[in-house]
Amino acid sequence: MTETHHVAASAIGRLSMMPPAIWIVSGVPGERRRAVVTGLLGELQQAAHIDGDALGEAIAGGRVLPGEEPQAESERQVELSMRNQCLLARSYAEAGFAAVIEYAVVTRSQLDAYRHYLAGGQLRLVVALDADDESAPAALMREELAGLGVWPDGDDAGAILEGERAASIS
Repeated sequence: MTETHHVAASAIGRLSMMPPAIWIVSGVPGERRRAVVTGLLGELQQAAHIDGDALGEAIAGGRVLPGEEPQAESERQVELSMRNQCLLARSYAEAGFAAVIEYAVVTRSQLDAYRHYLAGGQLRLVVALDADDESAPAALMREELAGLGVWPDGDDAGAILEGERAASIS
């Protein structure tokens, strides 16, 4: 006996539409990055916030912070956090929500991992750094991510959304 599966017409309509953009807001953790994320979340019609730092903190035992020893374990945990961010972002985007990932994407190889995990999605990059931030992570971001995404002077989400095309990294 053949089993027939039915899909509601409303579900078919949702499946055929292009999911909303997935925004990656990088920058040194702090007020500047958070202000950009808060502004974007306030401007987007339907949006979900994915806090990469909070996902990393979900590791309750054996946590190794980025840059700590052993390096291989630190890198493995960063990659695990990034992969989980992407799983959530894809899930929200497929449900019609713009996903806003907040995390310090420092290197081009990390950005490439996001591109891999979110292949087929509409990816947008915003690098939120203070002009006077001379920290090692900020310097590395400037070197590694130069020419990619948008680098706003302020936290004006309207201006960032107007530059959405420039933010595209898909």
